[in-house]
Amino acid sequence: MMLLTTYCYTSGGVKRYIMPSFVSVIIVLLLCLFGMVYLNRGKIIIKKTFLLLVFLAILVIIFNRNANFEHLIFENDISIIAALIFLLIGMKNNVWHKYFVGFTFFWAIVHSVFTILEFAIPGFYSSTILPLFQKTTYYDDLVWVFSQGKIPGIAGHFSTNGMYLSVGLLVITVCFMLRSSKRKILLFLLILFTASSLLFTGKRGVLIAAATGVALAYYLYNSNKPTTRFFKIIIIVLIIVLGFTLASQYIPQLNNIFERFNETMARGDVTTGRSKLYSIAWDLFGKNTFFGIGWDEYKYYYMVSNNQFLNVHNVYLQLLTENGIIGCIPFFALFGYMYYRVIRFFVSYVKNSQIRDPQCESALVLSVGMQTFFLIYCITGNPLYDPQVFYPYIFCCTMGEYYITKTNSRGKI
Repeated sequence: MMLLTTYCYTSGGVKRYIMPSFVSVIIVLLLCLFGMVYLNRGKIIIKKTFLLLVFLAILVIIFNRNANFEHLIFENDISIIAALIFLLIGMKNNVWHKYFVGFTFFWAIVHSVFTILEFAIPGFYSSTILPLFQKTTYYDDLVWVFSQGKIPGIAGHFSTNGMYLSVGLLVITVCFMLRSSKRKILLFLLILFTASSLLFTGKRGVLIAAATGVALAYYLYNSNKPTTRFFKIIIIVLIIVLGFTLASQYIPQLNNIFERFNETMARGDVTTGRSKLYSIAWDLFGKNTFFGIGWDEYKYYYMVSNNQFLNVHNVYLQLLTENGIIGCIPFFALFGYMYYRVIRFFVSYVKNSQIRDPQCESALVLSVGMQTFFLIYCITGNPLYDPQVFYPYIFCCTMGEYYITKTNSRGKI
């Protein structure tokens, strides 16, 4: 778990100094090999629907004219396959759950510290962090982004830093919801610290997605208190708005996110260029409706005419464009199936369980929150292809499924 969380929370940043690509490929290949052996062991029987959907998704990645493989690039897709295999093997036990949460806390604090340092001491970033990316293709972008007041932390882009921090903020907030009063003060301070760091990045999509994930998880967690939960949510929102308003008077940079809204509205494009990406994707889908243009081909197609590698920034549309109606079915079905199962089970658990298991509650709340975050962020981002989000998503899905399958070995809820 230490290696996997290090991989996902440094990808797109300093990973090449900690874990070069060839090392990453070896790690994920070993995970795949371990998964093949481990699938036949354990007491919990994995639901056949999961096996089928994961198997079909892997087939699509490997055999649907994979553009990365054609360009001899293997790490990204092998890491996705490894994550899907982990979804199956991780259901066997819950020993690793606490380590995932613990390492997520650690990396959230690391990224928050560097973000705050760069905000407080701009020279620190220019002299210490920026030189690490001097030989990369995005060095000039980092210089420009930082000059605009958007803090990239130790990532190769301020968007990546936003992903690191939003995942960490969601996990810390969920723990705050569930922990005893003795730890709430420390967790509350960590929430303020991480949330402030996230605001400094200026990223809107991940903040909205994370906030929605936390809100829905809290709402379902209080399913047995239908009246009071509305008032609590309203009070929490009012406190957040008031606190932010007061803090922004002293630290104007906290308004970065709202300034980006104003900037994009003034330019007449609130999608920040995504509308062009969507238009191209829809055109390609119309010409390749059933099987698409090939796995991860879009960015290479876009590169030819725009001299820049870009994904669609909408996972659902990208899956349709690259894999067609046929090829996207395993992914859509897997996302929807896991989300439906955990929400249905969670509501039933809250309303009907006479004895509440704290570990089970933590896993279910995290699963609902992270899945909501992922599915919403898929509308404007690329979280399926970003291990910074996809791995935590898979981990949290697996945590929820462990308790669902444990409750009923047949996997029916």
